[in-house]
Amino acid sequence: MYTQLREVHPHDNLDIEDGVTVDVDADGHIVGVETLNITNCY
Repeated sequence: MYTQLREVHPHDNLDIEDGVTVDVDADGHIVGVETLNITNCY
């Protein structure tokens, strides 16, 4: 599942933990969050 927070092209992405990645802009602000296997989280 991907949640876009801002309509900006990501500059980079950061793996926060297994299955969770955040996209950031050139200034390091979060622009989106990707969560894999979200059904396993609940």
